[in-house]
Amino acid sequence: MGRYGASISIDGEDEEMMDDKATFDSDVLFASAAVMPLLFHDLPVGDPARKAAIDAYDACTRCLKSPSLLIEVGRAYEYGKKGAEKLQGLLNQLFSKTKKEEKHLSADDGKCLGVVVDEMILLAFRPSKIKTNKDAERLMNIRDALVATSETELGSLNGFNFIRSDGAKAIAQRIKKTPVADGAYEANPAESVPKLVAAVAKKYDLSDNGAIAYLQMLAMHDCSSKNLKLWNDWSTGDYNKAMKELEEAKLLLKAKRSRAGRNHFLPGGWEEMKAPDLPIETWKVPLFQLRRNDNGKVKGPLNAILPLDPCHLLFEKAWQRVLDGDQPSYEEV
Repeated sequence: MGRYGASISIDGEDEEMMDDKATFDSDVLFASAAVMPLLFHDLPVGDPARKAAIDAYDACTRCLKSPSLLIEVGRAYEYGKKGAEKLQGLLNQLFSKTKKEEKHLSADDGKCLGVVVDEMILLAFRPSKIKTNKDAERLMNIRDALVATSETELGSLNGFNFIRSDGAKAIAQRIKKTPVADGAYEANPAESVPKLVAAVAKKYDLSDNGAIAYLQMLAMHDCSSKNLKLWNDWSTGDYNKAMKELEEAKLLLKAKRSRAGRNHFLPGGWEEMKAPDLPIETWKVPLFQLRRNDNGKVKGPLNAILPLDPCHLLFEKAWQRVLDGDQPSYEEV
């Protein structure tokens, strides 16, 4: 079997996994999921690549509706007789009914399917049949069981879950229709949520630039000094003045941190990240749906940290947390 070339016999009928010449497979699904939030966030409104990202998203959603499409969840290997028995036990655990044939054990419940051949288990799903949150939860449970066996990251489900999420739909809609002017950035709240800038300025008695910078520090994962100057069309003097204002208001603290790309931070915990991600404040972890592994490190569902909601919604979510009493601060001990 190739990585995505597999023929699974269920009840005597062959179903073809995506072969090496297919135009849509697990890799394409994952890449399609990652490219839209990346280009939405990194490029200015009106950039042709943002429209291309929408075309890719729309094509992806059409492919996922095909009743004949199978997407591989992943595969794992256990060697020796006991290993094969372990994999068969896993398949029996995941499916209520399995079918034993001469050389393999298989299962298919219409939504998910799997096969154990010799010392390998392969699991797949039919995207067109995943309709409810319960279906998606079962898929994640299957993925987690496989990860526990293979000790590898399996990204196709994360890509699938994002493509079908409200966040992806909101990003696609925002690219198609936005109040932000061509050439400006969604990451500039003065363009994307001007009323929110006014509310922040009023609450903390800040200038407009101070309120803009504070919202970006709250809600953007890559708020380096370089990016703030780019998004806001600021000079170095504009940036320094805004940072000084927020420092004096005790909303930010000044420090030196490796690879941060800035010298001002929200108070609280700090997450070191591997390149290409910039390290971020712990307060932002839930905003970007990051998960913490057994080693205590956080990682995004699409590997890199990406905005899984459009910027204007991230600004609103971050500000609502502040209004609800969850303002960035150091934990009391």
